[in-house]
Amino acid sequence: MSFLSDIFGKKKEVEQPVPNRQDMEGTLKVAFENVLTAGYVSRTVRNVRDPQEVEKEQLKQVFDVISSVPAGKDLIDRVAAAGFKFTFNAYGGDADGSMSGGNKRIMLCPCQHSSIAGMAATAFHEMVHAVQDTDSNQLLSDSSSLNIADQFKFNRACEAAAWTEEARFAYQIKDKYPEVLSHVAQFPMYQVFDKEMSESGDLDKASEKAFKEWYNYPHYQQSYEKDHIYAIKYGLKGREQNFTQSDSLRGQISNQDVLDKIFITPGLNKKIDADYLTSPEALSLSPAGFESIKMIEKNFRSHFLFSKEDKSYMKMYSTENKKTFDNIENDPSAMICAGSRSAPKTTRDSKKSVAMQQALQNKLNNR
Repeated sequence: MSFLSDIFGKKKEVEQPVPNRQDMEGTLKVAFENVLTAGYVSRTVRNVRDPQEVEKEQLKQVFDVISSVPAGKDLIDRVAAAGFKFTFNAYGGDADGSMSGGNKRIMLCPCQHSSIAGMAATAFHEMVHAVQDTDSNQLLSDSSSLNIADQFKFNRACEAAAWTEEARFAYQIKDKYPEVLSHVAQFPMYQVFDKEMSESGDLDKASEKAFKEWYNYPHYQQSYEKDHIYAIKYGLKGREQNFTQSDSLRGQISNQDVLDKIFITPGLNKKIDADYLTSPEALSLSPAGFESIKMIEKNFRSHFLFSKEDKSYMKMYSTENKKTFDNIENDPSAMICAGSRSAPKTTRDSKKSVAMQQALQNKLNNR
């Protein structure tokens, strides 16, 4: 009987060990470019190779810096357990780093950083995104199940929270690794964080100010509006191609549920006023962005019979006058105001010169 059971019985599944930091270090790959030339024609091909010893050591040092604070060590454990892998981008580009939830891969660009500590700050930021994506069941990778207004709300809050957590991390390591300040101190989110810490020493109060400053930074308002509109369009295009329209643009997520999914610091989700996420400061669109979203939603519905309209974005606010687009449609004078300035404006931050704004442009992608 025992013999037959061994043959026909169900094989017992072997429990796999949870990946750890060392496992994640061992996943490192390096992306690079080759230029292939044939006669007068050349093309660039991107490939992936195994890391050299110096590159392995760089990632180890990045993890050492992150592990120098308890929150960083816990973050590494969570990201490793979720199965994420690392790639170094060896061919440059604009991005300091990025997170791909679908591929469970975090990319870092060493050439965009002047120090290991600076690269650790970027890695910390992207690893926060990895936890956000995991905890929200990959809602950060594809939020198309949510209505448009809630997609903006969630995606923006994820970025603001990642920057808040990065500011906390950078502040905590700045004495041991002062070079990290050259990477983060130029951003207003860190500046308000540092100012509050010098005045009150209250980490949570400083975090709240950094979180809100992300939304108040005009350069980010403009850049991330474009990024998030593209993400919405890309997500809906995928559903259109796969004929998965049924649950698209239907879901909702409460402000508190958003806060519960975006922070790694325990209790920080309770320190932010949930109503702020749907305030005119946090949930606004430029008139040009509004027109783009309106067209994206209309084009998506045109591919499906009996599809339900999603007009949630009508409850969002215009960056021009802080009125909802619903109200603007019913107020001719407001519509004229918005329409006359529908083209994106040149962003000017009162705290920074235009030259600084341009210098920061290369640091914005996926941060």
